[in-house]
Amino acid sequence: MKNLLSLLIITTALLNAQIDTLWSKTFGGEFEDRGYRVVQSNDGGYIIVGRKATGLDVTNSDYKAWVLKTDSLGNKEWDIEIGDSLQNFANSITKTQDGNYVIGITKNGSFLSGGYSANLIKIDDLGNIIWEVDYPSSVAGWIWDINSTIDTGLVFVGSQSLVMTDSLGNILWNKNQSGISVTPLEDGGVVVTKSSNDVIKYNRDGVEVWEQYVTPTHIWSLIETSSGLIGVGADFDNPYLIALSPTGEIIIDKILDIDSRWLFDIVRSNDGGYYISGSTYISGDGDDIESLLIMKITLENQEPEILWSKVYGGEQSDRAYGMILSNEGNITIAGRTSSYGNGQNDLWLLKMASETLAIEQSSLSPKEFALFQNYPNPFNPSTTLHYYLPIDGFISINIYDMRGNFIKNLINSNQSTGFKSVQWNATNSQGQPVSAGVYFYSIETKDFRQTKKMILLK
Repeated sequence: MKNLLSLLIITTALLNAQIDTLWSKTFGGEFEDRGYRVVQSNDGGYIIVGRKATGLDVTNSDYKAWVLKTDSLGNKEWDIEIGDSLQNFANSITKTQDGNYVIGITKNGSFLSGGYSANLIKIDDLGNIIWEVDYPSSVAGWIWDINSTIDTGLVFVGSQSLVMTDSLGNILWNKNQSGISVTPLEDGGVVVTKSSNDVIKYNRDGVEVWEQYVTPTHIWSLIETSSGLIGVGADFDNPYLIALSPTGEIIIDKILDIDSRWLFDIVRSNDGGYYISGSTYISGDGDDIESLLIMKITLENQEPEILWSKVYGGEQSDRAYGMILSNEGNITIAGRTSSYGNGQNDLWLLKMASETLAIEQSSLSPKEFALFQNYPNPFNPSTTLHYYLPIDGFISINIYDMRGNFIKNLINSNQSTGFKSVQWNATNSQGQPVSAGVYFYSIETKDFRQTKKMILLK
């Protein structure tokens, strides 16, 4: 075991913020193992997907698609290895509206000759398989990304196809459209990013709505916001941030001012900023060393500003892939490390402490009332609503169902200025559990009212 105490931590531009690791864990054997995506399980633990090698040769070795479950402290509870022969990968996982998980599996091919086929597997928190669907290579091969849609279905994209399915994995429609990320939208459509500078929106029936050319060749992560879409990626070793309007017009398309050649994921923070994961390069003895990067940005007048960044790594190559903002407000990152662990590369899981801000001094403070998106969303069994009050005053926060019927009052009192939060445990005013579905939460003051949508899973 390599010495985790030698973990290198470099912090820049903190701007009244502080974020540190609560713990980090490595998993794997003696060969090339990686973790690509992570979701939080219903018991507060984590499920990570990736790959596990059977030999030293990165190109020619066989790989198993790998699914790993930990508890809330990162201790392994179970794992599954998938694949009959050749190379198999689990690049993406999504939590479904019924509280289970669907994993996109790339099966039985090779880097050199191709021949991959696609497979979806639905599992529960214990790793039990609920259903499994195989797709022929003529329909779908390599799967890069999979996500749950707003109407309980699934959408995935890969090396040759964009596929929309129902909740059981049955194909509703598919397009001869390659891509590396797919983002379901609240209007039922999806947005795909290609590895050729293009971003394309399709409606819920698979009809193309718009297409936009952007500078970076690879947009690995794209999320929907109240004003459109925002994403991160790279182009010829430059780190890029892009933002598009709901109709596809470019709002931001620019290089971020940080020494990075790899930005992989972006999630929204509870205060309206964004966390970004990837890697950066630190000068070593003769060569630059790739190290895991986490940073936070904010957008002011459509200009991105890096608020802080932190780097984790050792004397060899380390990288972040997917991340989530957990139920407790912590960032949890999946990646790979050559500096620590047992092998050539190990799956690396890091949990960061909650970020604390000196609100009265911080440049993050909004100048107006703000209601942020609840997290997690979708959720089960509870979610947290965050909001900002620029002045002291009386506020009311209520929950409504899809028909506008009143469900529950969460706050009805005077509060002082600052960032605030309140939790809803999916019960009504009588304390009875409510059914799964779409709900609305509304904040109201003397001069301000705003409403947002959230989804309860069962």
